[in-house]
Amino acid sequence: EISKVSSSLMRTSGVIVGVLALFVGALAKAPIVVMNGVGGTVLYAQLNKPSVSHEWCSKTSPWYRVWISVEELGPLIVDCTMENLAITFDPVTKTYSNAPGVLVNGTSDFGGFDAMMYLDPSEKLIEPYMAALVQFFTGKGYVVGTDLLGAPYDWRLAADGQSDYFARLQALIENATEVNGSPVTLVAHSMGGLMSLKFLQSKSASWKAKYIKSYVPLDAPWGGAVNALMGVISGYAFGEVAIPHDWFRPLQIHTPSMAFFQPVPGTGNDGTFDKDMVLVKTPSKSYSAFDILQILQDEGLPDMSAMYQEIAPLLGESSFGAPGVNTYVVYGYNVTTTCGLQYSADFSAGVTPSAPGTMYYQCNPDGDGTVNINSLMRAELSWASDPAQTGFALNITRIKGMAHMDAVKNTDALQYIFNLVSSY
Repeated sequence: EISKVSSSLMRTSGVIVGVLALFVGALAKAPIVVMNGVGGTVLYAQLNKPSVSHEWCSKTSPWYRVWISVEELGPLIVDCTMENLAITFDPVTKTYSNAPGVLVNGTSDFGGFDAMMYLDPSEKLIEPYMAALVQFFTGKGYVVGTDLLGAPYDWRLAADGQSDYFARLQALIENATEVNGSPVTLVAHSMGGLMSLKFLQSKSASWKAKYIKSYVPLDAPWGGAVNALMGVISGYAFGEVAIPHDWFRPLQIHTPSMAFFQPVPGTGNDGTFDKDMVLVKTPSKSYSAFDILQILQDEGLPDMSAMYQEIAPLLGESSFGAPGVNTYVVYGYNVTTTCGLQYSADFSAGVTPSAPGTMYYQCNPDGDGTVNINSLMRAELSWASDPAQTGFALNITRIKGMAHMDAVKNTDALQYIFNLVSSY
């Protein structure tokens, strides 16, 4: 067949170009674009602040790595870091802003993986993130920046604050398709699954048909996570026992992504959290997912309350439409996951609660260690009957014992993706 095409090309003036294009096309791999989860991108900051809250914080600085860096999370300096990364929301203009005098870059090395390889690039041995994924696929012949592309985003923002990023993501996908002669496989980890879903929902059917071959969300928190609720109530240290429970809370109550990650109230039979599912107990109150705004108000968190009211509908039952592309959901299960929080005191404005006890007697502690099992299952429970998914694959792969952060390094998960892209 190649020789027939080549002989046809010989009769044109584009002989050499045509033969080379055919040769390159034969070698090209189906391109893969990868999106990170919350906290999974290096952030750089530049300071020119009018004032600081503590005398030990810098008012000015050239560009430096603010997240994640062991030096920036040490005692005292962590207060400066949390302040520099905080985001404010204007409910009137519905816009998000960095702290005054702070610039943050969350998309460095766009198209590559330098910002996603390690949570802290200075601690490569103990803080790997996408490193195993990159090593796996480059070992299969993929080339970073050509057919294996990173699409890092500022994970502090939810989908409603990502218009500029979505434009860059669209251009990256379109370019990868043109360069490789094949539509892309979009792989998204954790909150990247939520971000990519809203991106795909915003694109036309014709655009998706031309540029998206497959969509592979890994451990996506479709229905939110109780751990995210713990983050805004008392702080979530990402399972790091050596870190105080409230170490990151000043940031968690000032980032829209935490509102994006909250348990979604709903019927409960579609991966959401129903009214009867008690998620939080204090001595005098019980709260379900329908009471999250009340929790935020009881704690005196007006900024997060405003963000939550703006962002929560993005994943509500009427907004969780299927992506309308071939979809291959992968998630871990059979890992003990916090599903209920027991606090020793009622909430009070301005007071950070002590670390909660966990309660498993009224809920299912299954999941991937971070995301609850019902949330992980929301796509399969909701999209199978969604008309938008008609004519497109919806395959579910569950990996027993795969923890949340292992989804981008688990050999079975990576081999599954490789087998998928190799089958085109």
